[in-house]
Amino acid sequence: MICDPCVFPTSNIPPLSDNRQDGNDNDGDGVDRTRHHIGRMWSNLWHRFDTATEKTKLICVFVSVLFFLLALILAIAIPVALLNKGNSYKWNSASVCFDNYTTLSESYRRESVDYGVNCDRDTVDGTSWYRFQLETGENGVLDHCPRYRTCGTWDPIWMNSTHPEQYGTIKQVTMYASYDERGDGDDCFLRSGSGRVTKCWVDGDIFYLYQLWKPSGCDASYCTRTYMYLPVWNQWSPWQPCPVTCGSAEQHRTRTCNTVEGECQGPNRDTQSCFAPPSSQCPSAVVCYQPYTTLSESYRRESVRTGGNCEIEIDGTSWYRFNLTTGEYGAWYRFQLATGENGVLDHCPWAYTCGALFPIWMNSTHPEEFGTIKQVTMAASTDTDDGSYDGSCFYKSGSARVTKCNVDGDIFYLYQLWRPTDYYGCSLSYCTRKYDIP
Repeated sequence: MICDPCVFPTSNIPPLSDNRQDGNDNDGDGVDRTRHHIGRMWSNLWHRFDTATEKTKLICVFVSVLFFLLALILAIAIPVALLNKGNSYKWNSASVCFDNYTTLSESYRRESVDYGVNCDRDTVDGTSWYRFQLETGENGVLDHCPRYRTCGTWDPIWMNSTHPEQYGTIKQVTMYASYDERGDGDDCFLRSGSGRVTKCWVDGDIFYLYQLWKPSGCDASYCTRTYMYLPVWNQWSPWQPCPVTCGSAEQHRTRTCNTVEGECQGPNRDTQSCFAPPSSQCPSAVVCYQPYTTLSESYRRESVRTGGNCEIEIDGTSWYRFNLTTGEYGAWYRFQLATGENGVLDHCPWAYTCGALFPIWMNSTHPEEFGTIKQVTMAASTDTDDGSYDGSCFYKSGSARVTKCNVDGDIFYLYQLWRPTDYYGCSLSYCTRKYDIP
């Protein structure tokens, strides 16, 4: 039915009847009387319109109002329904799933671990919520009786119940400390206490939360197992071979998610830098392709006279990363001055040169073969007369390493430098010269 603009008649409208015939209100609650009055009001309104056309217009107005209200209700209800459908698991999870909880990840909680002195008397408080998340995949309290002296404790605690299947259900369970020494199930109920467990879904992460019973003695600890219907990462695959025969690249490994529902948290792909080992196709040492620090200060030339430069202030924090206490080598360095100097000086310099009081030199030759890492000695010179290589050339000394590199036609030396110490302050610095590296 298509309605014309609804215009109410302004003439020939009889007045509302004042005749009131009250209906029987047998129970005295006013419902019958109210229903009777509404009927009389509608009858009076209907009879105001004399013709069929005018009555049709009244129906038009009534139906239009109903359609407007229905459209308004649907406009609100449909988006809400879709939102709830997409988040049904989330909204069905218990509120504790979104509160703070404590994660327990100790590896001794596995059933395969022998006895130990671990106990949970001071770990759990009986009221807080806990999640189990071990690196080896265990993610819930063991649901069968374990043997005595397993799970890293004397009396392992297990749960004599199944887990809830529905999200948001908080289930009352009983926890037991086992003394089953023979494995026949006779002594599984040494001590017990009440606990609670719920199943959570938070942004695709499915897990169990427990309100754990607090054991009274310090000889019991919770035992765990892996529940495969929760998302669990399988072990990483082996690293793929380095995809280059010379130089550096990236290699990767992958892992798969073992799940029936939900998603594992974290990446399924891992990458790391890799370097081709020295070979006939790649003669340079692996370190030639790793990051190194370039030292280019002009004062390192032998021709530069007295200065106050010293190595302690080069990077301000870790120095050359050579640990004198443990003897471990660290970062590699390359010398590359604008005037061509590209390696540590290989003869004893006079004191007060190379921009320092006591310049450092290398008492060795450089390696000839690419890829060879050579142990050398660095020394600080105090020689002020004839350069005769007497004791003054070896005021202080220490071990270092050097290698010869060829990276895409760029030939250079790299050094793991000795960390000098000086009792008289900051007065030692490395001296350089230019090498025509073959």
